[in-house]
Amino acid sequence: MSVLTALQIGALAQTPALPDGLSENSSVEELINWLDSNGLANARIGVETEVSDDQFDATQLFDTALSEEATFSQGFRLKSLVGCKLTLRNEDLQLLKLLSGSYNPEMVRLRDVRVGTDPNKTYFGELVVQLSDISLKKGRRPFRHTRKTEKAKLFGTWRIMFRVTNTSLFEMVRGKFRERENVLIGIRSHQDNQFCKSLWGETLRFTFDEKETANAFYHVFRRAIEICSK
Repeated sequence: MSVLTALQIGALAQTPALPDGLSENSSVEELINWLDSNGLANARIGVETEVSDDQFDATQLFDTALSEEATFSQGFRLKSLVGCKLTLRNEDLQLLKLLSGSYNPEMVRLRDVRVGTDPNKTYFGELVVQLSDISLKKGRRPFRHTRKTEKAKLFGTWRIMFRVTNTSLFEMVRGKFRERENVLIGIRSHQDNQFCKSLWGETLRFTFDEKETANAFYHVFRRAIEICSK
């Protein structure tokens, strides 16, 4: 047995097997459809972005959202997959958590979508992700993000994190961003189609109750990213 063959066998032994019904030859569409049928709807999905205030002078800080983090409720399902552009939709969206680091409270986005602001008003949300722009090197595989029972009940226990590649956050907050460099959650009211709020992020999170679901989701989603990155 050659040294090269031995190394190849070792690498294969370390490669996690995809769930039953999928293989390395599965298409992006097959992978995403599997996720839609096996756990996607149970994920709390979140986005994050952060910009250091030393990138701006004092006159710009009041007009800049330096950091934002939002977590949304379960219920996202596949809406469409066009090439490697993935769109997920949640028909009954709730904003579970919103944090914003800004010197100006008017810069806090999604204020109108906070939980409990209007119990008679419902929202749907769509998440748009260009899979080819998700990094294979950055992010985190499934990890336990909390051991607190109440927090886990609301936000889930096992979290996965992905990051977009080559994002220029300075350009993003200045309004010069390219759509391909970020993930986007856009929210509309069912009662008023003209109402729309959105949140951009450089980090995408999926959080599940079960470790097994998180692990399977991670490997399948990552495989879809690998195919789209070629």
